[in-house]
Amino acid sequence: MIEQFLQYLLGTLDPTARRQVETHLAEHPEAQVEFDRLQAALSPVDADAVEDHPPADLATRTVAFIASHCITERYGDRLPEWPTPSDASSGAGSRDAAAVVPGGLAAALTTSPPRLAEAAVQPNRSMPSRLARLVSWAGNDPEMSQSWWSRRNVVAGAMMILFGFGIIIPGIYYAQMQRQLHACQEQLREQYAALTGYADVHDGYFPKIQNVPPHDTARSYLTQLIQSGYWDETAPWGNSREARHSHDPSMFAYTLGYRDESGTLTGYSRTHEDASEHLPLMADRPRDAQQVAIGTKSEWVSHHGQNVLYLGGHVRACRDSRVGIAGDEIYSSERGRVEAGRHRWDTVLGWDQASP
Repeated sequence: MIEQFLQYLLGTLDPTARRQVETHLAEHPEAQVEFDRLQAALSPVDADAVEDHPPADLATRTVAFIASHCITERYGDRLPEWPTPSDASSGAGSRDAAAVVPGGLAAALTTSPPRLAEAAVQPNRSMPSRLARLVSWAGNDPEMSQSWWSRRNVVAGAMMILFGFGIIIPGIYYAQMQRQLHACQEQLREQYAALTGYADVHDGYFPKIQNVPPHDTARSYLTQLIQSGYWDETAPWGNSREARHSHDPSMFAYTLGYRDESGTLTGYSRTHEDASEHLPLMADRPRDAQQVAIGTKSEWVSHHGQNVLYLGGHVRACRDSRVGIAGDEIYSSERGRVEAGRHRWDTVLGWDQASP
């Protein structure tokens, strides 16, 4: 029965079994003595069964401990002169101490780090409002605010500015470069339209640069277009007509032709025999300082290469000047001179006063 007595005392029996134990105890006095002995032995268990609740201000004191440690680590010897618990107990100072900072937290802030835990756990019911006062001081302190926020604002602002410049400036530069590129290409296409109109009534030949005046220089191609009525020196602009910017012959280089097997100076025509449509007809003037001593340079060619107009009418933006047939240099002959080509595939584009 001892097992049943233990279960009865521990409350693990069902109601029917409990009634059976109680009946047995009533009928057997000697069993009651054994039951009382077991009950006395288990009395400490009943005492431990009482639920133990944590102190009501445990959370506040924990936060105070953490705050005191963080603030001490952060501000060090720059903390204000807080009233200590001893000051708080001296009459007039007690009211100020109670209004400014909790006793436990004040002690934590005025003692060495090893005593933080001991000081911070001192109970104080008004700790939440006082802790708020301390945190408010830390946030409103001018020196702390400037050193903490202004530095980060400056760094963040500088990074944003650098990032913006890194994106915006290259973007503006690229857009400006593309605008110049397309403007120059449009000028070449306008001139090609005039050149093809001229060729239609001159047996398919583009304006030829000749050995004798007045058409003995590269710029005379434009004079021939104007005289034939295929190029107007003015262009409509609103309600008036202003001089064309693109008619300036010093901005472009035009083919000087080539000499055939008999040495006769010959120009190019629109006939697309062989690979003639890939022969350069015009281009921006070259970048080399010795070659551009006279006149002005195209806005595009000065920094980025040159646009090249081919006999077939297509325009290419080229970084290199070796863009003729089989990598032919387009601004000089095979002999390295600005003269008429030595043969049909020796392209030479001259500018301004250049002659065959």
